[in-house]
Amino acid sequence: TKDMRVQWSLVEMGLPYRVQGWDYAAGACDTPAFRAISPFGQIPVIEDDALGQGALAETAAILIHLAETHGRLTPADAAGRAEVRQWCVAAM
Repeated sequence: TKDMRVQWSLVEMGLPYRVQGWDYAAGACDTPAFRAISPFGQIPVIEDDALGQGALAETAAILIHLAETHGRLTPADAAGRAEVRQWCVAAM
């Protein structure tokens, strides 16, 4: 269900996205190639032009990145942004 949080946020922000399936049960997330982009071998992982050539794993990190990078779903003031980060981490 953690991947649904990212998809939901992408929809709310009106950002285009593409879903790529990974067969977790078959070990697709336990390969060296996947571990290179997701250190803990977990889904979700996102590739975003704002990251350059890299990828980002972990739901809260992805949500915070999307909100801050794309300027949506996050307050403009520092206290508001801190509260958003707090709740993102608490939700995990």
